[in-house]
Amino acid sequence: MLISHIPTRALQPGLAQLTDPDPPAPSTLRTAARNYQRALDQLTQEAGFAA
Repeated sequence: MLISHIPTRALQPGLAQLTDPDPPAPSTLRTAARNYQRALDQLTQEAGFAA
């Protein structure tokens, strides 16, 4: 029962924060995701891979 509640309580709100194009307030999760994506983009560029 606990495992079935994890997506409802944690994953769905977290994914909503990441995908909402205009959230009502800045989100810590969204900021972390942007920083992570920026770091991956930078590493990809430095390695010479096509993005």
